[in-house]
Amino acid sequence: MAVRLSHENEVQPFAPRGGRITVLLVAMALGGLAMPSLARDGGRDSIAAQARSGSGQSVPMRSGVPRPPMTRGAVSPQPYPARTEYRFSGGHRVLETTQAVPGRGTYHAVRYGNALTGVVEHPLKSGYLNRTYVQGGRVLYARVYRRNTFQRFGHAFHYETLVPAIAFGTAYYAWAVRPWSAPVRYRWQWDGEPWHRAYGGDFTPYSSYTSLDEWLTDYVVAQNYRNAYDNWQAENAPANQTVAAAGSASSNSFTAEGPRPYWDTPDDGRRPYWEEQPAAQDSSGAQHASGSSKPHSGSSKAHSTGSPPPSAQDSPPPLSGPMKAEVNAQIKRQLTERQAPAMATAATADLPESLKPGHTLFRVSTPLDVPAKVPGQLCSLRTNDYIERTGDMDQNGMVPVKVKVGGATDCTIGLMTQVSVNDLEAMESEQQQALTDALVAASSNMGKPRGLPQAPATTPLLLAAGQTHPAADAPKTLGQLQ
Repeated sequence: MAVRLSHENEVQPFAPRGGRITVLLVAMALGGLAMPSLARDGGRDSIAAQARSGSGQSVPMRSGVPRPPMTRGAVSPQPYPARTEYRFSGGHRVLETTQAVPGRGTYHAVRYGNALTGVVEHPLKSGYLNRTYVQGGRVLYARVYRRNTFQRFGHAFHYETLVPAIAFGTAYYAWAVRPWSAPVRYRWQWDGEPWHRAYGGDFTPYSSYTSLDEWLTDYVVAQNYRNAYDNWQAENAPANQTVAAAGSASSNSFTAEGPRPYWDTPDDGRRPYWEEQPAAQDSSGAQHASGSSKPHSGSSKAHSTGSPPPSAQDSPPPLSGPMKAEVNAQIKRQLTERQAPAMATAATADLPESLKPGHTLFRVSTPLDVPAKVPGQLCSLRTNDYIERTGDMDQNGMVPVKVKVGGATDCTIGLMTQVSVNDLEAMESEQQQALTDALVAASSNMGKPRGLPQAPATTPLLLAAGQTHPAADAPKTLGQLQ
């Protein structure tokens, strides 16, 4: 059961499939609950033009589920699509266009790679944006962003916060970091999943869990690898393969009020892969232990589409035990901050979350070109690399970082470089959303045989400001970018 929040801050427990409805009144500041997302230090122009300018700003591109690159300079919406193409040092390609649509405002579309994958952005009410995310021709979801501004060095820096669609009660966040009375052994049903056959050896789950934050850490890490596999598969699907059209999801994904929210139904009507399955159904995957070495020998899903298995170059980098411990520490901090937001000071009141004290570890969610060790050269950071913020933003909107995790063809581990606050804020936003998704998954698997202990306050609050619907024509818009 979810909880629906009206525009008057009236909260109603909402049972999607029927049930008793009661009414609660709560004092909630939606702005305070909004999670930060993409920052930008001005308007946007094409990323190709920015790269040619030699400004040193990291140039964003997302392979998989992307978001629009936020760059410098103003752009004048054109009555016709103005197409721009850029190819990054790592070989990735991005296409983008900005177009004024009569009666609907300015649309911005970004397509990544060769697949029909990208994001389409259009305005909502003043100061708010809708972004529809597409992967392999299939509409995944839409999110709401809000524009914000902060002042530094005598200049105004603009950034956009991800407005969350749901939140939980503080009791759930507090319980998530509280040690359990006894360790819980949990068997993940990953063995039969194609992503695990490809990347399962790249990280080691906890042998048992002493608190929920450890389970959340394994879920977030596993989901990152699963998304990486899905993105790779979409990019390498045969050209003649039929992709899912917008709105072609299972009928279980819709209600009389529109598409079901992502937290209310499994993907394509299937049981989520992280839920416990009957032991009898696990015999076929028993040979793939969670700690097995990385086979890279393909999967039934890969073979069914005619795609070869991902190569080492196309695979995300392994995550070591010490690095996963740092991810766990970050998740604990996020859960603590959600219990009681820190009191803002004059120095931090308007800062993006990514620049606040303690926010230093970031998973790269958008492939970037950043300054390499050799002056005038660039190297690539790919999705699932990790960087550490080592200082504060300078007057050009750049933030010093150190590469913590990277692939063989990515920027060298230990490289001291810089990324734009725009890109860093996007990573922060993705990490906050990943934690929310993990909390949803955990709450759906509590109180079941061989599941997780039951936590309090697991009923999600539906936040009105974050509710939106995908643009049905988003795949068609991306398809026009060839």
